[in-house]
Amino acid sequence: MRKNMIILAMVIVMLFLGCTISGNDTVPDNDASTEISETTNTDTTVKNDTTGKNDVTDIDNETPENDVESGNNSINENDETPKIVSIAFGIEHIVAVLSNGKVIAWGDNSVGQCDVPAEANRTIAVASGPFHNLALQEEGTVIAWGGESFDKCKVPPGLKDVIAVAAGDYHSVALKSDGTVVAWGDYTSGQSIVPENMPYITAIATGASHTVALTKSGEVVFWGYNPDSDLEVPPHVKMPLKQIASHYYHIIAVQEDGTVVGWGRPEFSENMPNGDLMDVVYISTGTGLSLALKKDGTVGVLGGSSYELAEYAKQLKDIKYVAVGFFVGGAVKEDGTLYIWGKNVEKIYKNDKLDKLILYEGKD
Repeated sequence: MRKNMIILAMVIVMLFLGCTISGNDTVPDNDASTEISETTNTDTTVKNDTTGKNDVTDIDNETPENDVESGNNSINENDETPKIVSIAFGIEHIVAVLSNGKVIAWGDNSVGQCDVPAEANRTIAVASGPFHNLALQEEGTVIAWGGESFDKCKVPPGLKDVIAVAAGDYHSVALKSDGTVVAWGDYTSGQSIVPENMPYITAIATGASHTVALTKSGEVVFWGYNPDSDLEVPPHVKMPLKQIASHYYHIIAVQEDGTVVGWGRPEFSENMPNGDLMDVVYISTGTGLSLALKKDGTVGVLGGSSYELAEYAKQLKDIKYVAVGFFVGGAVKEDGTLYIWGKNVEKIYKNDKLDKLILYEGKD
């Protein structure tokens, strides 16, 4: 019996040693001819090829320490210091696109509007409704998340070749490269029922329950809720138009000469014609304010009499992107600095994990 126990013990020891040796018998390949280097951390792998372009690929679901809101809303310090390049506002949340294609979000997360999906890592543009977001990917697909009411986050299967997105209160819209429009979500006011035989479309925008499109010839087409014919283009608007933006029940547009004009219900945005806005390259509108980014990097305003919205915007310089929310304005500089000003910004948009975030609480 004792002899058998000794033999059994020797076998166990040999098995243990065998496992230990076999676990370390792989020799690392140090071939100097390798051309692609990989820098790996807990979130992403960055492949640096000879063109200098970074191919970012998610490798796991671990939560990095510098996470802003959820496991996928991280600013990766190894991604050559990514910076904010564009933003979109919900009712009380903000979504930002980083220079590495990833997306971060913070603010109200009551219905998951700040839980950015992991696959939104090649994003080139975002759009936000009050409680949901759309992220346009580099390859032309769309990712949606947030509130699920009216199926506004259920992207149609097979949707591809998208070049622009827009988000209403309860519906979502995508513009494809062939000039066609796809919409989904709430259709009770006809906002997601795209008219048949539409001409070639070059731009889209959404209000609360309507959709606006700009044709190749610069004409305006809209469908959905149109109270008191507020969305009808007034006589003072000079066609063709170059850009459009919309919010609740109003529209603003850039005319051919680079000036900005607006129409619709003034109680939602004091968007009256402003001849001082020249050389405008981008526009955004929201509640109580419209912003016009000018060629020289300054910001023009329409409305903004509440919460010092207009006063603050007029002093900004070297701006590359603007966006408007609910009595709040946002602007991004070339270096990624994000300015947010207006109503309740300290309460809603404070984020201690962002170094280049400047908040200004406007006084009513």
